Amino acid sequence: ATSSVYLEALENAAMFLMMAKLALSLAALLVQTHAASQSTAASISAVHKVIQMLEDMSATAKKEKMNEEVEYAKFSTWCANEQPSLAAEIKANGEQLELLQMATSKLDSDVKDLRATIAELQNTVAEHEANQKAQTAQREKDHADFLAESKDYEESVDALERAIFVLQKQNYNRGATEAALVQLSTRADLPEKAKNMLAAFLSMTGKSKQEPAGLSYQAPEANAYEFQSGSIIDLLKKLKDEFSSKLGDCRKEEMNSKHAYEMIIQDLTDSIANGETDIAEKQADAQSKVEESAKKKKDTLALTALKAENEKLLEVTKTECSQKALSFEEKQKLRTEELQAIAKAIEILSSPDVLESASTYLNLGQQKVTSSLAQVIVDRKSALVGHSEGIHRRL
Repeated sequence: ATSSVYLEALENAAMFLMMAKLALSLAALLVQTHAASQSTAASISAVHKVIQMLEDMSATAKKEKMNEEVEYAKFSTWCANEQPSLAAEIKANGEQLELLQMATSKLDSDVKDLRATIAELQNTVAEHEANQKAQTAQREKDHADFLAESKDYEESVDALERAIFVLQKQNYNRGATEAALVQLSTRADLPEKAKNMLAAFLSMTGKSKQEPAGLSYQAPEANAYEFQSGSIIDLLKKLKDEFSSKLGDCRKEEMNSKHAYEMIIQDLTDSIANGETDIAEKQADAQSKVEESAKKKKDTLALTALKAENEKLLEVTKTECSQKALSFEEKQKLRTEELQAIAKAIEILSSPDVLESASTYLNLGQQKVTSSLAQVIVDRKSALVGHSEGIHRRL
């Protein structure tokens, strides 16, 4: 497209030079014709017509030269605006790419940190769940121990209560009392201390716990028996109070243990729930950042392509502006030379010598003028060919 513009300019310049040549030739021909058949006044009139035609050609050339200057001024303004605009856009593209790359790197780093935090939270939740199971297992064991221990204390208190009841009821019935004590001392759930006290009491009152209850009764020992039975009742009451107190402590400890377990389980349950909530939120946040990072990477690819396109367009614009500037300068030079040639022709035809002795001068100088103008045309053609070849080489 650029080459065709240059060629058209060269063709137009050549056309004007040819028109100038034809005008000069026509002037010479008219002068020659009038010189042979008419007066000198008619020859001068023909010369004026040729001069007028050349002046019209000059005006047309000037107008076209001015139009070219106006059009190039518009194009030059476009170049002056377009190139900085493209350069600024390319710079903005680069800055946007840097921001996108920084944002993408930040998002990827955030996702990595979030995933690490999620893994830590998951481990913490797993530890809480394991601790919860361990606390529950320990609680079940402690409760089983409590049941066994409380049962032992309850049975001991119950045995002591019955022993006290029997001793108090059988306080004056020695045989029945000894039998009840013998039976009580054989209980496996009776504390060892109580067993020893009962054994000592029986040895003092009955001498042998294998003796039948009725055969071992001795009346003179009634006061001693009453004293000993009263002592053993006091001992058993103390033992009962002691075991009752231990049973109460055992139950209180069980209640405290249960309360502590419930608090620990509630705390672990809350921690697990909070951890799972944090995990869900961070997983959603990480997923959102992954999607945003993917979008920014896609935008980066698109912006990279746009930047490359703008860079290519800038190079094309620079080349076009440079070539058209060169074309304009050469066309302006040709227009100027064209106008100079026409002005020269007008100057020759307007010479006082030609006007005063038109027929004689033109007849005698026809060959010289025609030869001179022909030489100008030849020189102009050579110049045009040289300019054309130079332009083609640059294209």
